Amino acid sequence: MTIQEIKAISISGFLSSKGYEPANKKGYKWWYLSPLHTEQTASFKVDLNKNVWYDFGLGKGCLLYTSPSPRDS
Repeated sequence: MTIQEIKAISISGFLSSKGYEPANKKGYKWWYLSPLHTEQTASFKVDLNKNVWYDFGLGKGCLLYTSPSPRDS
């Protein structure tokens, strides 16, 4: 798989394939419970237009192809 093919993967689609669904949808910004740490309030934002994520609980974000793996449940 090339970097261009990986960049074309939708972050929201990737999260859905791993069992994560948005807790809140605000236009093109979807909020999830973080796949990277335990929380009760959604702090993991995915920007559908830019295909990037940011975890406000961790203060980190990036593109899908450089993101860490979701935590094991």
